[in-house]
Amino acid sequence: MNQATLAAPCEVEGKGLHLGLPARMRLLPAPPRTGFVFVVNKGGRSAEVSACPDHLQPKVLRTALSAHGVVVETVEHVLAAAYGLGLSNLYIELSEVEPPACDGSAFEISQRMLEAGIVEQKEARDVLAVAEPVSVLGDEGASITIFPADKLCISYTLAGDGLPAQNVTYEHSRSSFLKLVAPARTFCREFEVERLRHIPEVGEGADETNTLVVSLDNYERRQKFANELAYHKVLDLLGDLSLLGKDVRGHLVCHRSGHSCNHLLLRKLEDLDGRHTMSIHEIRKILPHSYPFLLVDRVLDYEENVRVVGLKNVTINEPFFQGHYPHEPIMPGVLLVEALAQTGAIMLYRNQPKGKLILFVGVDKVRFRNRVVPGDQLILEVTAKNMKSNIGLVKGIASVKGSVACEAEIRFMIVDG
Repeated sequence: MNQATLAAPCEVEGKGLHLGLPARMRLLPAPPRTGFVFVVNKGGRSAEVSACPDHLQPKVLRTALSAHGVVVETVEHVLAAAYGLGLSNLYIELSEVEPPACDGSAFEISQRMLEAGIVEQKEARDVLAVAEPVSVLGDEGASITIFPADKLCISYTLAGDGLPAQNVTYEHSRSSFLKLVAPARTFCREFEVERLRHIPEVGEGADETNTLVVSLDNYERRQKFANELAYHKVLDLLGDLSLLGKDVRGHLVCHRSGHSCNHLLLRKLEDLDGRHTMSIHEIRKILPHSYPFLLVDRVLDYEENVRVVGLKNVTINEPFFQGHYPHEPIMPGVLLVEALAQTGAIMLYRNQPKGKLILFVGVDKVRFRNRVVPGDQLILEVTAKNMKSNIGLVKGIASVKGSVACEAEIRFMIVDG
């Protein structure tokens, strides 16, 4: 199956669940391999925060992401809607740092997306499938185990003080998501309400229109449908799984788990799948560069001796913007070529013995097509053209939001260090 995005923009307005601030959210089509990217436009400043496990920020009762000094709160419902409908790429523009809560579910957001339309793209989807069971343990008996399977299936057991025992098994498909998961609303336990009121930035936008307050005595009449509470936990899990940027295949068996346990699973799955991605810490072990000249923040995809896709988050704090140019900052073209060269070098360095040095010895067919400015997320795609034992030729394309900023053919030589 191929990747997908929206056919047209759509929007939702309302107050956020935990911060309570009124917000406008616009959902826009995005090019292949963009993933889900939040764009916060606030106070005359724009910042992009990509949805990935590296950007997880610990918060109470929600999933939050942090990058470039911006924290985006309560992202799980809009991400669940996108993931549940089969989207792979999406820009999520926000006028505040928290999406609208709507009715506490993902139903309204899902309907807006369906009205806008969903289109298939040319790039194939990335898949994450486990070869053996993977387990994580959280607090208070919470646990998740994912077993090998050829599709995504979630079995969830809801249990705990003040909660009914609910057990559901969900087999993922767009129709099942819309029927069972998207309409499931946020809830809290009745005895928790007073305590939560005294925690800053928790439930400040919660009210009877977007949050179920449940007890063992009232949950049956307050639910819209059977097992709504357990299905909302499935909703949260789907939103969190979307951070992996891949279609997950496996049978997840969950007991009392919530966001903190979900996040443990994400990190463990990402570690196991790390042969296809690299964090900045892994990149620093491979490349000889260091700040301020290391120009690759993350590797999004890697295929040995074939292709590597890197990411560079361009911020106003880059030292070169102090002089290029102070009043209209533009990333120098020579550094775009250098960023592509470093990305290509990752493909070579991974398999080199210690003591080897990879030198940039030539560049051809260079074209600069668009400016790169602070706030841009630079995607660096490098493909091998001719690889030999001690020399290499690669084609590099640097792009922002699907528009090419720079392209070049780059030659390398491997020498003794």
